[in-house]
Amino acid sequence: MGKETKSRSIKYIVYIGHFATIMIVPILLCVYIATYLQRRFQLGSWVVGIGIALGLLLMISNLVGFVRQVLSETDKEHRKK
Repeated sequence: MGKETKSRSIKYIVYIGHFATIMIVPILLCVYIATYLQRRFQLGSWVVGIGIALGLLLMISNLVGFVRQVLSETDKEHRKK
């Protein structure tokens, strides 16, 4: 296995980890904060619904940015060759 193949493999593993983080963290964080606010201020369950919606919006926003970054890096690699 060549050096270039190893570096590509590591890069793709990092991409997978970053993708997983982008998908999970915003939703969990927003739901956690919404649940905390619901308990702290004795609000209705609608707060958790807003937290889920906000988490999904943040996840989509982060995902679009990630895809743009990956496509930009891929385009730069193809221009070098």
